[in-house]
Amino acid sequence: MKLKQVLMVALAAGMVFAAACAGLLLYANHLNHRYDRLADTHDLKDRIEKLGAKYIGKRPNVGLVIAVYQHGRRYIRGFGKVSDTRPNPPDAQTLFEIGSITKVFTAVVLAKLVDRNLVKLEDPISLFLPRGVSSPQKNGREITLLDLATHTSGLPRLPGNLFALELKTGERYGALVKETICAPLGMSNTTIELSAGQKEHFAQGHSSKGQPVPPWDLGVLAGCGAIRSTAEDMLKFAEANLAETNSAVSKILAETQKVRFKDWMRGIGLGWQIEVLDDPVWFWHNGGTGGCRSFIGLNKAGQIGVVVLASAEDDVDSMATDILKSASKISLE
Repeated sequence: MKLKQVLMVALAAGMVFAAACAGLLLYANHLNHRYDRLADTHDLKDRIEKLGAKYIGKRPNVGLVIAVYQHGRRYIRGFGKVSDTRPNPPDAQTLFEIGSITKVFTAVVLAKLVDRNLVKLEDPISLFLPRGVSSPQKNGREITLLDLATHTSGLPRLPGNLFALELKTGERYGALVKETICAPLGMSNTTIELSAGQKEHFAQGHSSKGQPVPPWDLGVLAGCGAIRSTAEDMLKFAEANLAETNSAVSKILAETQKVRFKDWMRGIGLGWQIEVLDDPVWFWHNGGTGGCRSFIGLNKAGQIGVVVLASAEDDVDSMATDILKSASKISLE
């Protein structure tokens, strides 16, 4: 192919990409305006009821919990069933796998270590790897802790063993999460290993075909997605991230919410996805395992937090985002 033809193809491809990007931005802007026009009909609970019933209606074997924090008020509603042997609807204390939302917890632990001057975000991960283990590179340089925490390392997943938190502190990952987050916030049902009592409240996961599947056991990849939690605990975590106090925990959580990387569409904090083009800006992360889906979203300006946990492999992101954006305009009742 001649140089002129190559240039023409490249130009055409660039124009297609630019048009696609513009189309996405226009569509996102259209959706935002749709929520801007909402009046307060004082029926957010009714809307949640319909969304939950619709999700379970297509998946009768699974459980779903929707939790909302709105201007100091909490609302938690369960749908479906915990499992075939426990056909009652899941509630605020039902445990679910939260999948990749675990990465936000991992990022909080990292922020705490930075605050204690034990590590720096710019530290290459080779500093923390066992002798003889080679460090992967990105664009000719060593991958750093910041690359891992912002999902910009180029690695397909965030390897818990590479994150090196255990190696640096000498503590197990679960202990670090408990010490840094769970204990200060009173999140007693957020854990990796379930107690006998917690197993009685653990939601059975399901495949996309509605078949029961075993829970994940990630081992050294615990920092990627091994945490199990409840709607009650996750709502506590959301509230803590919305608060702006002088407490030590609030200071650490605020560090994770700073934009560390930004492209044409969104920003990324330590663990958090940040919708910087929206007004107001909002934060989110989702998660998925072989049998569960999860979502947490924050509107700090509006003091709104939304958590959705499902014992199904099917997406909950669109439902959760709808609730989060609607909650900025519509009161619970």
